Amino acid sequence: MNYDAINTKVRALKSRLLTISDYHLLCRVESVEALYARLNLNEEQLAQSMAGDLKNLQRILRFMGDSQGRRSLLPQIIQIESNFIKQQLRVARNTKEFINELRDTDFYNILLPVQEKGLFAMEMQMDLHYHLQAWESARRLTEWQNRAALMYIRGVDIDLHNIMWAYRYKRYYPDIYPLLIPVHYRLSKGALGRLIDSATPEALASELKFTPYDGVFGNFEEPEPSYVQAMRRILSVTARRYPRSVTTVVGYFFNKRVEMQNLTTIIEGLRYKLPADDIFRLLK
Repeated sequence: MNYDAINTKVRALKSRLLTISDYHLLCRVESVEALYARLNLNEEQLAQSMAGDLKNLQRILRFMGDSQGRRSLLPQIIQIESNFIKQQLRVARNTKEFINELRDTDFYNILLPVQEKGLFAMEMQMDLHYHLQAWESARRLTEWQNRAALMYIRGVDIDLHNIMWAYRYKRYYPDIYPLLIPVHYRLSKGALGRLIDSATPEALASELKFTPYDGVFGNFEEPEPSYVQAMRRILSVTARRYPRSVTTVVGYFFNKRVEMQNLTTIIEGLRYKLPADDIFRLLK
């Protein structure tokens, strides 16, 4: 498939993404309502743009396990497009019942084996499912440019997530290998094991110098901004290398997802009345 026409339209859409100057202004508005007004959106429209079954299910599970009865706030926080999920949310009284009501969906087999292990295990299982599905989808592509481009993008994405998760979770879980994505692209299993065995952030950074990802992460305590910048570089390089592939479209949706995450951060910062500079430092 020739993506020339689609890529031209996507480049036009990309020009409408928020800039650093836009973020500075949005962090300084007086209220959430003022933010909606500046974006020319209402709360429902913003929620719709943030919709996505996987992330919404993760939010639902968090609220199902909330002991303070915040379930009634769910419709105000997420936009659930699936009528089926809406129905299950109405009848389920807790996490176990909600998962049981998903038995006719793919999510049931993902969540059932780990439901007794708690929310963290369920969220990680969904993240693993997403990355493995994305990797297998890239491998099955038959058009060579799209296959080469997406395997590179997905492979690097998986390596970077494994590095972040290895550092973040090894402090809490003696055996973190089941939590990691079982795909090794440019980061070998041995190299990942040495990162896991690193005793300090400094030791991990030193070990990372012997991998293709030397210099990617500036701060392991807050790795997400470094991850976003690395993926943007990968997407830009891949789009130039394979100009007639789907990479431009993938890059746009990646940046749009980051934009939605940043807007969520700004909204929460405004609600908690954080200083504008503090909100801005939390953005990716």
